[in-house]
Amino acid sequence: MSTNKPTKKTFSDPIIDSTFNIHFGNEQNKNILISLINNLLGFDGANRVKDVKVLLDEPPVKYSDNCKEVLQISCTNFKKKRNNCRNS
Repeated sequence: MSTNKPTKKTFSDPIIDSTFNIHFGNEQNKNILISLINNLLGFDGANRVKDVKVLLDEPPVKYSDNCKEVLQISCTNFKKKRNNCRNS
């Protein structure tokens, strides 16, 4: 006799820091992260981000008690200007 228990559906919420880091903090998803930054910040033309480097060696910056983990990213645009971004 088999018991069919309903399975829980699980998903990852990208607004949670650790989930964001899992999805966007690795080299495999670099193009997705570039697209996300460009679209969220409205960058276009030469201001679009061309390359990103996740700064894994940087210690997380604590902004408040609610923010315990921060993904720090170095972005380079088509003008070769470099900016640092954080998901906070």
